[in-house]
Amino acid sequence: MNLYDYTLESLREFIADMDMEAYRAEQIFNQVYVRNNFNPDEMTDLPISFRKALAGDFIEMPLKCDSIMHAKDSCCKILFDARDTYIESVAIPSSDDRITFCLSTQAGCPIGCLFCATGSMGYVRNLTASEIISQVLLLQSETSRPDNIVLMGMGEGLLNFDEVDKFLKIISEPKGYAFSERRITLSTAGFLDELFYFHELHPRVELAISLNASDDRTRRKLMPNSRLASFSEIIEAIGEFDCYITLEYVLLSGINDSEKDAMRLSGKLKKIPNVMVNLIPFNRTSGDYDSPKWDSVHAFQNILKASDIQCFIRKSRGSEIMAACGQLATGKSRVKIE
Repeated sequence: MNLYDYTLESLREFIADMDMEAYRAEQIFNQVYVRNNFNPDEMTDLPISFRKALAGDFIEMPLKCDSIMHAKDSCCKILFDARDTYIESVAIPSSDDRITFCLSTQAGCPIGCLFCATGSMGYVRNLTASEIISQVLLLQSETSRPDNIVLMGMGEGLLNFDEVDKFLKIISEPKGYAFSERRITLSTAGFLDELFYFHELHPRVELAISLNASDDRTRRKLMPNSRLASFSEIIEAIGEFDCYITLEYVLLSGINDSEKDAMRLSGKLKKIPNVMVNLIPFNRTSGDYDSPKWDSVHAFQNILKASDIQCFIRKSRGSEIMAACGQLATGKSRVKIE
């Protein structure tokens, strides 16, 4: 295992097996996640013999920056070389000098949503916790420490449950990176059983469900994976959560952006107190869908707001470098050929 795959507890156990004092684990977490020191030779609070044991592959990050792209709106997208494949993640600054990291949890995606560039790549494999952590550390080295983290990049996080769970334990460790789970959002295409269990383990993490339709038929057409919950099942489940649920709705011209769609969705949501809707105008990829007209976007929002439903329009960021929502696809062979 790589250093970045260890929680503080499991690192203590690993160090104890090396006949070293367990508190050395806290020193390592402090060096790596607080001081951003990844060179064992400079970890002077550790014995020289132990520093040598840390050197090499154990402390080396499993990802390498293949290329870095900057958009006019200051978004930064990094293509990562994961040795056997490639992944992407994005740093998204806001006007108030805050920054959000959009991280990938899988290489490719097995869901196959018809409007998503990542889905067109197919599925390669799950990412390890160390690969998810590495995205944070490497994005930070190019920008700054994030204010928010969203697990909305490549892949379906709930289908990589154990590694995402481990990542959250590592990133939120008070004696390490100490990132509040309240500032993390996990998005799912609709795996409700896994989402309920995830919420039990991480009740402070914000939850989002990719809905994208106002009825079962349209949702199944756009998101044909048979394992996904239907529109009706999602609407029924929202009220069972003891937290706010964000519904993500990608607006596709002529498909799901009509006033009739908005009225139908409004009728289903207006009696649910713990729901918020993010409208996402489709970001053009190489597929068959078109972006909606802004008149349609605002009309859709106004219909929902008229029913006292919290509804926001997500501003497209980084689209010219294919870093916007739904555009992440590496553009390279999904499996590396050496």
